[in-house]
Amino acid sequence: VSHGRAPLAWLSSAANPIAVAAAGEIPLLIGMHAACSLFGQQVSLGIHAWVPQGPCKPMNLITANDVLRCIELGSKLQPSRLVDLRTVRSKLPVDFHSWPPRGAHISDAKVFPNDPGPVFPLLVARRKLSADEFERIEFKLGGSALDALASQLTGYLPTDNHAGLRLIATNSYGVINLSTFRPYYSTDGPAIGVQFENLLTGRALGAARSNVRFEHVSIVELAADSDEPFTVLLSGECDAVDQAGRPVEIKSGQPKYFGQRTALQMIASGCATLVYAERFKRTLRQGDPVGLE
Repeated sequence: VSHGRAPLAWLSSAANPIAVAAAGEIPLLIGMHAACSLFGQQVSLGIHAWVPQGPCKPMNLITANDVLRCIELGSKLQPSRLVDLRTVRSKLPVDFHSWPPRGAHISDAKVFPNDPGPVFPLLVARRKLSADEFERIEFKLGGSALDALASQLTGYLPTDNHAGLRLIATNSYGVINLSTFRPYYSTDGPAIGVQFENLLTGRALGAARSNVRFEHVSIVELAADSDEPFTVLLSGECDAVDQAGRPVEIKSGQPKYFGQRTALQMIASGCATLVYAERFKRTLRQGDPVGLE
């Protein structure tokens, strides 16, 4: 994808520190948007709420009014706040609930208006920026698209981790949006990741996830040290916020597997902090969840 200029080869080149960084270097990766020349200064446009309204319908049938009625700019709605992490210790170890998997399908969670698609952050930017500022935006990217570009993942791939992954480009308001798509897997109840978020935000472990979606939207220059940096709109879902109202990433599992994808998702979401705890299968092991700055 070129946008009339040099292709985005810089993001997947051998010299790119994201592409070659080891999974164990997560502290380095998390601060990369402030420390390396690939990412310029990130300017936040805030956290905004998307409240699904109306029946589910395919993206090619939605209207401007369908989209606008779901956007809550300046709303009092806010993401859940983290509890004091020290209080979680008394609840460990925790066994997460198990539900049978439903297999690959397109669920309502991935259909408009439950999934806003790429237009939500674009409309936020159009309302928050002047016309001249918006016209400078060339691409809209999320964490998954950044990871796909950095890993050179396109088309259908034979590996288990990326089976069925497609990289899709669309053009909205003159901005090229790159997004990933794959068959959606779900269970009959909240996934382990949602249960872990519930634990850290003081909700009941098996509580269903709210249908309100919060996204952090920002502007950043990519290839910042080049003669012609790209002006990019970044967006990512906000799991929760800390006591100061800053977005944080919540993740359970084995930290050695977090690596590049997690770091890029954090950059897209404007997160400077990863809150995680080691999980073995469905059991959260004894120990404190850690905030990693």
